[in-house]
Amino acid sequence: MLYMYILSDESYGYRRVLTPMPIISPVVNSFYDVSGGPVSRVVDLTNASNVSVSLGEQETKGSLSHERYSQRVEHLKEYFVDIRAVQTAKQLLEQHGHVSICGAPGDGKTSTALMICEAYQEKRYETVFVENIEQFDVDTISKRHSHMLVVFDDIFGSIAFISNLGAIRKLLSALADDLTKTAADKERDSKKKKSKHSKGDEKSNEDKEKSKEETPIYKLRLVFTSRTYNWKEGCSRLHQYKEGLLKTEATLDMTEHHLTVEEKIRMLLSYMTKHPSSDISEKDMCTITDSKHNIFGFPLITKLFFTNAKFQMHNLKFFNYPLNYLRDDIDSIVREKSNRSAAILILILCDGNLNLVSLQSSKAGHAMFEAVKKVVPECTETEIAKEINNFTGIYCTVEDHMASFSHPAIYDAAACAVGHLNIVLLLEHCSLKFMYERVRLAKISQKSSDVDDVTNMIYITPQLHQVVANRLVEGITQRRFIWTVKHPVLSDEMIASLLWTEINDNIVEIVQQKDRDSGEWFIYLTSVSESYTLFSKSLDVIRRLHNTTFDLYECVVACVRHGKLEHLKHLVTEMCLHGGFNVEFSIAGETLLIMAAKSGHSKVFEFLSQKGEIFQ
Repeated sequence: MLYMYILSDESYGYRRVLTPMPIISPVVNSFYDVSGGPVSRVVDLTNASNVSVSLGEQETKGSLSHERYSQRVEHLKEYFVDIRAVQTAKQLLEQHGHVSICGAPGDGKTSTALMICEAYQEKRYETVFVENIEQFDVDTISKRHSHMLVVFDDIFGSIAFISNLGAIRKLLSALADDLTKTAADKERDSKKKKSKHSKGDEKSNEDKEKSKEETPIYKLRLVFTSRTYNWKEGCSRLHQYKEGLLKTEATLDMTEHHLTVEEKIRMLLSYMTKHPSSDISEKDMCTITDSKHNIFGFPLITKLFFTNAKFQMHNLKFFNYPLNYLRDDIDSIVREKSNRSAAILILILCDGNLNLVSLQSSKAGHAMFEAVKKVVPECTETEIAKEINNFTGIYCTVEDHMASFSHPAIYDAAACAVGHLNIVLLLEHCSLKFMYERVRLAKISQKSSDVDDVTNMIYITPQLHQVVANRLVEGITQRRFIWTVKHPVLSDEMIASLLWTEINDNIVEIVQQKDRDSGEWFIYLTSVSESYTLFSKSLDVIRRLHNTTFDLYECVVACVRHGKLEHLKHLVTEMCLHGGFNVEFSIAGETLLIMAAKSGHSKVFEFLSQKGEIFQ
């Protein structure tokens, strides 16, 4: 027997009535989770085994497993109300075949996407919820054997600098190609059906056999989520997709698609029923719902307020300045130098994901725990795990013994707090991905290293250059090239020189290796690096090796698409001296000139045009 919950009308709006109502047929009712997004309340459990979240029976790399997906949806079910934005997103998806959901942190973008997954599973779509596009294999889509919905959550990352631009460009190209092919197949199929119909309903045996051999056409639906300012920045850098996958007509910006007063009241009431001690007067409710604050989304603000007694002490002030109070609270926790502090520290050093089993295992010491213990000597693994569980529902979530921050905004605030406490500890032990996304060179006006509480960036002065160079070298020896050789700080020639000095003894071995995750050659990644020195010296090593394994045209294409003019000139000069350079080189019908034009790099385009005239 399946059950559904209903919402009943009460004094200020609606509250959940815990009265089950049996339903006979599968029904999907759309609700919105006030912690950040909607859920489908009723799922056809009789068919659940036929609907998978990831491709086939195995977890798709870079995406949520079925178990984690189910846990996410269950968490969403605790608080929910219905809102218009969810239905609008669904309509855009149906109309265009893809939809982009943008908004402020905590507006409910991810939760809306999860709800759409639930709805499309009811339509017999296979759904894939991608969290990490660097790890995701786009062939998962092209090899599908059913209609498929793919969600790319937080596609441009949670900070203003787009660290995965190259991966996104490849992904969008593959998606655009797949959609074009699917549309062409559907058109061809439609024409065949019309042709057969015009000849009559009777088919020959030969036609029937051909029909059996035809490959079925499976639909593809795409959902992208992103913070609004990251979305605008990403679209500006990927302008060639604006008329397709990134078009404005298929975008729902939740910062503009505001919640109504009634929707806000219903969100507040749904929390008040769960937290009766945190009462809000009718007068205060009117003031809160009239607020136009949009640094955080209203769902996140509401969740933070009701789940943290400290925030409730500030009452209306918290709803006006949630970011200030959030950072003050996490900052004070980190500075306690207690087990609570250690819990936040170790989560940040583990890039927001901590394996609690590994932490508490007695077989081997946890590397990050040892680092944290130097700052908080009295902490223990058991107490840290206990404090993380105490944070659950407030700042953390725990799924299958994996602890993480409950929202990217919490992660940002915690990162800033740890940076303020001990910036050296952070730089020496944070993940390479964290360093790649957040560490930048200090501005000329800055006299000391600092953490920017607005952009969440860590700005380093020369005193910390060696620390950063050492971490980059460590990453290179681990074959983590995508997070190291492309790092923006390598635009500083002093840091680039420090790095080269450290890797020079093993450079012959290094240049012949591929990145352990992406499979891209070291020399390819240096061709899009910020350091001309690193690239040119690595290219000289390749030339001396006379190794024919490397296709330097891959580097040429990378330079063209990323606008690396100085690197490109060096490449072309070397190739002209050793075998020649073909300015008409093309990939899938796209010449280098077309690539440069599409990428919007005018100086690269001019350089290639001049080369073309010379070679004619």
